[in-house]
Amino acid sequence: PPYNPGAAPAPTADQLMAELQGRPHTFSIGDCFSIGWRLTMDNFGLLLLTVICLIGLSVAAALIPFGQFIVAGPLMGGTYYIFLKRLRGEPASVGDMFDGFNRSFLPLFLVYLFMTLIIMAAAIPMVIAIIVGIVGGMLEGARTGVPIISFLLMGLGILFSMLLMITLGGMFTFSVPLAMDRGMDASEAFAATWRVTKHCWGKCLGLMIVMSLVGIAGFLALCFGMLVTAPLTFAMIAVAYEQLFGRGVQR
Repeated sequence: PPYNPGAAPAPTADQLMAELQGRPHTFSIGDCFSIGWRLTMDNFGLLLLTVICLIGLSVAAALIPFGQFIVAGPLMGGTYYIFLKRLRGEPASVGDMFDGFNRSFLPLFLVYLFMTLIIMAAAIPMVIAIIVGIVGGMLEGARTGVPIISFLLMGLGILFSMLLMITLGGMFTFSVPLAMDRGMDASEAFAATWRVTKHCWGKCLGLMIVMSLVGIAGFLALCFGMLVTAPLTFAMIAVAYEQLFGRGVQR
């Protein structure tokens, strides 16, 4: 039967973990690509239009002070909801994108806020590395002429911070569809996401890297490839989410 999250009260993180007990807290990156590709090709018109509407609405909202920040969470939740419904074989339309405002506006807004704060915190080592690198480079350059050590340390600090940002972003991105799909409060969605993805943080990093490579490939294909790769990246996350938190996707 179709999955209906509204048929029961939204689970807490503890209740969701009990439901997932015995299930491996991991997913297949290969499945994310292969199933995500099939999902995209089978529903290309709907999913492409959904992503185009997401981008267009986000750009329009950005013209209003704090507008894009306010609508980003609900719009992302509604977008993932469309992908998940089609992944589960359920009917969906572009209008379902606005369900995020009706069903879970506050949780989705708070989830996006929390994610933004987490990414900002993960960027702190990068800022420190840049400041230390510049100051240390000036001092080292005055002594040796070439501040190799300072620039090397700065590069390592930036690399570490970028990897941390990508990893945490990949881990906590599942809290958006979790708040939308399960109707969970933001704090419960974040707690459940952390308790599951901390076991597969390497896979989350790998998925983000693969998605980045897919996006680059789409850009290099005269930019027209992005018409495929843009919805494909959302589809890949939807598959990973379903394997981690949903009913599980058959290979």
